[in-house]
Amino acid sequence: MRTVRLSFAGVFGLSAAVCLWFSALGFGSALRHELPLTLVFALGSAAVFATAAWQIATSGAFVRRWALAASVLLILLSLFAIAYLSPHDFVLPLWAAALLGYAGLALFGSRKSAAVSAAPKPVSEALPGDGTCAIASKLAALAAAAGAVEGTAHWSTWAAVHGLPLHDSPMIYIQYLAATLLVLFLHEGGHAVAGILMRMKVTAFIVGPFRWTLEDGRWLFEFRALDIVSFLGAAGVVPAEMTNFRRRKLVQVAAGPVASLLTGALAVFAILHAPGHAWAGGWRVLAYFATISLVVAFLNFIPFKLGSAYSDGAKLYQLRRDGLWADYHRLIAAIHATKVTELRPRDYDVATAERAAGTIARGADELNMHLCAYAHYLDCGQLSEARTALLKAESLCSRSSLEPADHWYSELVFAHAFLGRDSAAARRWWNRMLSRESLTRKPRTHVRLMSRAALLLSEGRVAEAAEMWKKADAWARRLPRAGASDAHRHSIQLLGNAVRERLSSTA
Repeated sequence: MRTVRLSFAGVFGLSAAVCLWFSALGFGSALRHELPLTLVFALGSAAVFATAAWQIATSGAFVRRWALAASVLLILLSLFAIAYLSPHDFVLPLWAAALLGYAGLALFGSRKSAAVSAAPKPVSEALPGDGTCAIASKLAALAAAAGAVEGTAHWSTWAAVHGLPLHDSPMIYIQYLAATLLVLFLHEGGHAVAGILMRMKVTAFIVGPFRWTLEDGRWLFEFRALDIVSFLGAAGVVPAEMTNFRRRKLVQVAAGPVASLLTGALAVFAILHAPGHAWAGGWRVLAYFATISLVVAFLNFIPFKLGSAYSDGAKLYQLRRDGLWADYHRLIAAIHATKVTELRPRDYDVATAERAAGTIARGADELNMHLCAYAHYLDCGQLSEARTALLKAESLCSRSSLEPADHWYSELVFAHAFLGRDSAAARRWWNRMLSRESLTRKPRTHVRLMSRAALLLSEGRVAEAAEMWKKADAWARRLPRAGASDAHRHSIQLLGNAVRERLSSTA
């Protein structure tokens, strides 16, 4: 595998050299009047390829991000060159380069670098009853790219016949990127608006590099430059209450591809009426938008799985079937809803969590099912059952390379220290949490106050535990009104009772 990865380092290094060569040529005499823009684009592409090659060769901390960015860029450059530069002598090499880009996505998209190996690994194969086909899932990305290339080529031919301007320049890349981001915005916006109309709450909105997330009652914005060519979007939508959840969720999921279909059809109408109108000069952007919208719409009505993510069509298939998959979607929605509604972990359908674990929930999802069962039993005050669920989660970790999500580390320290009175196990998880934070550079100082207090108590350092508990209690009281916050305050209350008992016994 190391040899394969180093081969991609060579591919990206060669791509960087080609970009530098093109920057020197200025993409030919036909484009020399836009040489500054050409140079910026070519040099920027060369920098991405060179950085990816260096990260792979040196096993850098961000190898996966740069390798994925370089793979996507290789695909885009190859397909654009085929569609617009008409390089008859280089068509086969360009198609080969595009296929290498897809191979890079498959390789680096499913395997974490050593620096981030602690993250949970998704299960990408088809699961029982999920409605997907392994072949369709593998061909989905290729079908989308082929549809986009064929669509844009068709519109170029149509524009030539109808006398529309055909001047090609490096601006087509910026236009394509802008059209893609707009398609993602409207697609995810369809999900979000439908969710609001279905009495749901939006907790996250992601369009390429732009990310808005709701954390502790506040909206946070983040710009991830490396995701600018990821062409991925998401809308986190959770139910405010669970009545008629399946029907409302079906509408919310279907709204995304329906929005893409409608906006794509409107763009087609605008293009067909462009000759002789004021927007004739912008036909190419409209063509990009129409093509991408229709490809996204039709592709999302097909059930397939890309990595660990399901298409809208797969989700619709699973929700329409009244069984474990529908119950599982309901459970996942309830879990996310605890952050912004009054739903608490004690409201989880723990029977579905236990049925799903190891069947339709595998890998990281199975681990999360055990941990959610732990949270349910802890919030219900069933401490013995909570400890049993915790042991199942740890057993799964010990049998595999799985690690919990970041926010669970602190809970595992607390569980071992408070429920199991196992200070050695709690200390091990504490050290693993600190190591994880050093890798991700995301310290969770306030979140770990409770686990720190429990750890100190399990080690017999009662006075220190009492001081740390006071800080944890003060922090928890400031948390926004939500089910997850109430459950956190409940756990702190249980810990406080134990601290006071130890203090009175030692007085």
